Amino acid sequence: MAISFAPSASFSNVAKISKAIPHRERFNNSEAPAYTNIKAYGPLLDHVFSIRYESYSSENYIEKNQSKRFTDEYDLMPNCTSYLTYHKKRPMGSIRLCRYSPDKEWKTPVMAIYQREIEQEVGLGKSFLEANRFVIHPDYQRKGGIQARFNVYRNIITEADKAETHCVLAAVREEHVRFYRMVNFTPISDVRTYHGVKFGTILMACFDLARSREFVLNQTDNRALTRKNDYLLADRRC
Repeated sequence: MAISFAPSASFSNVAKISKAIPHRERFNNSEAPAYTNIKAYGPLLDHVFSIRYESYSSENYIEKNQSKRFTDEYDLMPNCTSYLTYHKKRPMGSIRLCRYSPDKEWKTPVMAIYQREIEQEVGLGKSFLEANRFVIHPDYQRKGGIQARFNVYRNIITEADKAETHCVLAAVREEHVRFYRMVNFTPISDVRTYHGVKFGTILMACFDLARSREFVLNQTDNRALTRKNDYLLADRRC
């Protein structure tokens, strides 16, 4: 997805959220799983902002900055949670999940851009989960392939199960529509432009979460499919 909704924050703003720490090993066991997902909070958020920056700036989708971090106001909101995905001992991907509930004053990034489509296709009287800031570190664009993306996507399943949401929304670049169709998303808008980034996105929605969950869990649990899937989408950024 590699979606961005606001310009890069200044270094001072990033420092308010967390202090920079070096990448470090998260597992002591040599038999650590290939991919592991954890909720990012405190100092771990610095890894999230760093991976976002490296991912977006590697293709000039954002302006470079001295902090080498990319964040926005939603990172501080109580309804938004970021996750880190590790490949063995190294953080290689991240995603942010933002919840909307009609009985709370929560906002999500897509509401400012696709409110009409959300009202028509979902309804503001129903809860939904928005997936955004889906990024893969440039080092894993070829190395991890689609297997890495499916493992980052598993965080959507985790958060959707917690939120008991009606559907999941995601603003997706045109070249990534194919991936999201694979996980049962459907386009519900035309292309729109986000502030602070140099690409447009299409709003997509997944209403059959059980079907999406089954497909993704099968992909991430069945390593025999890895080589085939990596060949299909070897150099794509989600």
